[in-house]
Amino acid sequence: MVETEINRVEGLMARMEPRSLSAVIGQPELVEALGELLEASERREHPLPAILLVGPAETGKRAISTALAMEIIDDSPESFRSIDAAGVCDPQSMREALYGLADNAVLRLIGVHRLESEAYQILARSVREFEINDDSAVSGGDVERDLELPLFSAIATSQADLGGAGPSLEEQVARDWISLRVVPYELESLIEIAHRSADRLGLSVTEGAVQELVRRSEGLPGRLQRIIATVVASWDEEHSATIIDERALTQAVL
Repeated sequence: MVETEINRVEGLMARMEPRSLSAVIGQPELVEALGELLEASERREHPLPAILLVGPAETGKRAISTALAMEIIDDSPESFRSIDAAGVCDPQSMREALYGLADNAVLRLIGVHRLESEAYQILARSVREFEINDDSAVSGGDVERDLELPLFSAIATSQADLGGAGPSLEEQVARDWISLRVVPYELESLIEIAHRSADRLGLSVTEGAVQELVRRSEGLPGRLQRIIATVVASWDEEHSATIIDERALTQAVL
C-alpha cells in the first residue's frame, strides 16, 4: 500500500469515529462511567481527571477517546490534540507538547505505557489531582504544579495492563489515572458498527459483506473499520458505487 493510500485509509478511519458518547457502540458500562465523569467535571467547571482506556489493539480505544474529546471541546477541533507517546518519550518533547496546549484543551496520548520514566514524571505533574491553595502555588499531594501550564483534560490509551506491584512506572500510571477497560464486543455490536461505519462514509453494506467483515475482524472493531477503509481507499476517483459487497471486499483485501 503506497503512502497516499495509507493516508487515505487513516482519513477514512477518522471519519468513521463516533462524535459523541451516545454514538459509541458495544461498551455500555464504559460509556456510562465516562458520562458520569463528564457530568461531574461540568458541575465543578474543572477539567476531567486523567482517564486511561486500556485494552488490546484495535478494540476501539482511539474511537472512544475521540467521542469523549468531542463532548468536551464542543465543536472546537483546535482544542483537541492527539499525540503518540513515541513522539514525546524524552523530557524536552513532553514539555513542548504540554506547554503548546491551549486552556481547556484535550490532550490524547496514544500508548502511555511506552513513555520513559522521566518524561512520564513531567506528564504526571500536570494530570494528578490538584487544588488551588493561593495565587502562587497549585499542589497535588507532594507535587507542585507549574502554574504556566494550561488547565487541560488528559485522555490516554494503552494496550498494556498497567496494574502491578512494586515501584514501577506501571504502578505510577495506575495511581495517577482513572483506568477503564474496553471489554470484548458482542456479535450484534460488531454488526451495528459495520453498518454505522459505512453510513458515516455515505455508503451501505450488504448483509453478506457484513458477515464477512465480522469474520475477518476477529471481534475487533478497529480492524473491521480498517477493512472498510481499505476497500474505499482502493476505489479510484471515478468509482461511483455506494455499496460495499462481498466482491468489493475480496478485490480490495485479498
